[in-house]
Amino acid sequence: MDISTLQQFRHDIYQCFRKAPDALFDMVDALITETQAQSFPELSLSPLFHRKWHSLYEALEDGKIDEKMLQEIFIKYIPAPSAGKRFVLGVDVTNIERPFSPTCADRTAIPMHNIPHAAPKKSRAITFGWKYSTVVVLPGEPSSWTFTVDQRRVPSDKTDIEVAFEQLQEIVPKLSRASIDLV
Repeated sequence: MDISTLQQFRHDIYQCFRKAPDALFDMVDALITETQAQSFPELSLSPLFHRKWHSLYEALEDGKIDEKMLQEIFIKYIPAPSAGKRFVLGVDVTNIERPFSPTCADRTAIPMHNIPHAAPKKSRAITFGWKYSTVVVLPGEPSSWTFTVDQRRVPSDKTDIEVAFEQLQEIVPKLSRASIDLV
């Protein structure tokens, strides 16, 4: 990706932020660059965060993102497949554990992983949190890179498959390419 494409991508992303756009955009830059930060004050020390640390609260409390527009921008910037190749879409669900957040809305029972070996063999440990379904375009050659197209929370009244199906029904028609494989 050349610098002008990157600049246009950043400009397009900024246009998706409907409320508190500057705070949201700075927060995204800080989150990308300050991977070791463990608090808002630490995150605000990023050289890419141009505001005071309490602007992070503004970004999260007041910020509004046009999700449909963001999805279309992600689709717009997917690199075209090589000649004779096609897109391969992947869908995965990730659990975000929040066992000590009883006031968080719509938490769901999710399986707990990495249970100690002392647990009974047939037991199924659970915790509480959220699930997120992510749709990506997988690279043509084996790589750790993927291109995110959509991500949404799996509400407690739906299954992972229902949400993935809804995402694919929405995304596939937007892809202007003819051949798509689903993984």
